[in-house]
Amino acid sequence: MLDHLTLFLNAYQDTPKFSFIWNAELAHDDSQVLYKADLAIYNFLVKNKNSLSNSFLFFFGDHGPRYGKEASTWLGAKERNNPFLYITVPYSVRKTALYQQLRRNSEELVTHHDLYATLLDILRVSDYTFLYLVVDKLPNACFSSLFSEEQRTLGMLHVF
Repeated sequence: MLDHLTLFLNAYQDTPKFSFIWNAELAHDDSQVLYKADLAIYNFLVKNKNSLSNSFLFFFGDHGPRYGKEASTWLGAKERNNPFLYITVPYSVRKTALYQQLRRNSEELVTHHDLYATLLDILRVSDYTFLYLVVDKLPNACFSSLFSEEQRTLGMLHVF
């Protein structure tokens, strides 16, 4: 799968791309085997460092552990409903106010619905100024872009 993604990244190098890959087979029922992917993912990141330097990269899960010893722990219970999310941003964004807002929001409530708004913001604004935030234009939205300064509350995100 990562080999195909490498081919995709290297095709049409000056053309913006979007790829969404969902791989649940490795650790869906047992997160204790996640380490088996470490070397492959590391090699992919190193091999594609240049292609990825101008990219947003999201790693996330749809839920935490549901089975096994981990699921019965306090942390496992928290992670079950608050799955893993890791985001890297293009180098050109890392010294901006936008990046600082993303970091602030990383310490707040985040839902997968927020990823939707965040992806829309990335798609709509090519220069990363994000002056036209999608969430500000959609009435009754139950999500907020991770680039938005809007207060993140349970009520605003419709989490009860």
